[in-house]
Amino acid sequence: MKNRNIFLILLFCCLSCDTCQQQEDINFDESYKISSYLDKDLKILTINVKLKKNFHAYGVGEKIGKPVSIEIKPDNGYAAAGEALLPEGSIKKLTKNRQSVVINGEFNIRQPLKMGSGLGKALLHMQICTASFCDRPRIHEIIFK
Repeated sequence: MKNRNIFLILLFCCLSCDTCQQQEDINFDESYKISSYLDKDLKILTINVKLKKNFHAYGVGEKIGKPVSIEIKPDNGYAAAGEALLPEGSIKKLTKNRQSVVINGEFNIRQPLKMGSGLGKALLHMQICTASFCDRPRIHEIIFK
């Protein structure tokens, strides 16, 4: 019974706390838009990500969050033909010895491809955050042809 009372007190405190209320107002599902374009002549898949103001993703070199990456699935003969060109991001100082690599605004990922036929599938790995809260890392399926 004592543990239950402590839980209820903590729950009430969190529900009345400004920080927790702000977290409830964040809708990570609406914090970005993803589009893609396959240039068949150049054999390059371009994925465009637009982040809303006050949201960021993580770039290459990030050690705390999940950096943006792409994976080409071998469906219908498609494959990566070399390394993807990923956004660099900028360094954000966190504390004395810690830093983060963040990407703000709009960015592109360009992936050279070995062409297949029909529909192809790419998986965009990305974690979106605000200055105070992070969404869980997500995998976004990109279908192209």
